[in-house]
Amino acid sequence: MHLSRNVFRLVRRKDRPEILTALKGVYTQETAEKARETLEAFLNTYAGKYPKLRTLLADNGNLFTFYGFLKEIRRSIYTSNLIERCNKDLKKNYKRKEQFPNEDSLERYVASVLSEYNRRFGRLSHHGFSAAQAELNAMFENS
Repeated sequence: MHLSRNVFRLVRRKDRPEILTALKGVYTQETAEKARETLEAFLNTYAGKYPKLRTLLADNGNLFTFYGFLKEIRRSIYTSNLIERCNKDLKKNYKRKEQFPNEDSLERYVASVLSEYNRRFGRLSHHGFSAAQAELNAMFENS
């Protein structure tokens, strides 16, 4: 998760393993309320030594959004690995092109790359998604 990388960047090298282990405890709680309590304890412990941690973590309103989803898929949601992989493929293919004559050609290019990405990976199921498929279908049919 980018947030973990930002925390990693803000703390001393010798403190990183301890702090990142403590931060991981925030994401492994059963409920959002417990996660908020764990985050507050984390900030009370480390924000004195690293005040920028409080600024980074306390004002992040979307930090616990993934708790609104099923437990089986939270691990896949709170990381940004799926998005980063897609962006990496898009960027790799984009660099092969010299230029785009207009914005429409760029949009067509991006659509074709994403279509190919869906074709390649559309049948695969990420961690926990196959077990939660029925619940996810019901969740999104009602919205």
